[in-house]
Amino acid sequence: MSRISRAVFRTALLALDIGPLLAFPNECPAQVHGAHYLTVEEMRAKLDTMEHIAVTAAGFERRISAVSAIAAAGAMGPPPGEAPPPPYPGIVERLRRVYRQNADNSPIRHAILGVMRTQFERVEALGFLGEVAQESPPPEATGVMRNETFPLPWEAIEALSRMGPEGSAALQRLHADGTVHEPAARRHLEQMAREGFPARRGN
Repeated sequence: MSRISRAVFRTALLALDIGPLLAFPNECPAQVHGAHYLTVEEMRAKLDTMEHIAVTAAGFERRISAVSAIAAAGAMGPPPGEAPPPPYPGIVERLRRVYRQNADNSPIRHAILGVMRTQFERVEALGFLGEVAQESPPPEATGVMRNETFPLPWEAIEALSRMGPEGSAALQRLHADGTVHEPAARRHLEQMAREGFPARRGN
């Protein structure tokens, strides 16, 4: 049975100040090198709650903390000396749903794009970033930075450039298909094409 470490998930829950969610059941005390784990069933219930908060909470801090908790479940590494456990399934799809349902909340959307590179579900993450890269610009788009952030398709292109050979291949497909329409993102992609679509490093 797939299990997820409690440590990172608990940190995100504490930021949300949601007391009942911190009551991890004592009847499933699986331990590996002292690390406590949640069963798939326990994690599903908590992630369902996090997804609801990420879409409906009134405050930005609660939404972003919920996004962080969801992303942590998909990016968890193994305890020292242990092989990675099977990642909890469906995390990227959850983040995709949160992205779509936060259409009027650009900071949340930018945050979701920023965690895609950390996810175990790499194929799904690449596909989602490709979708966002092809989004049409809003009517007021000018192709330049707005509100001190780059357009979301630009961010998706940049994230793909930092996902190794698979990300470079995805960028080449987008360029060949001509499906990136947002002006700043299209210019960014053209520049990468001139450079030969190098895989970038770092954040």
